[in-house]
Amino acid sequence: MGADVVVLSPKGRVDHATSEGLREALAPHVARCAGGGDHVVLDLAGVEYISSAGLRVLMLAAKQAKAQQG
Repeated sequence: MGADVVVLSPKGRVDHATSEGLREALAPHVARCAGGGDHVVLDLAGVEYISSAGLRVLMLAAKQAKAQQG
């Protein structure tokens, strides 16, 4: 079975109140991108605002993906 490309499209605001929800939603996808697994693409066109808390979630997800050769 080959790798799939998963496009995730969060919408609205990503701030202190919503960043944990984004982290929880991203987690299973980031886990599946380990070592040649799925490819995850984030389409942020629908995001109206992203705070430093939201950017931290994205940074940590990218760091995890890189650490697991994703």
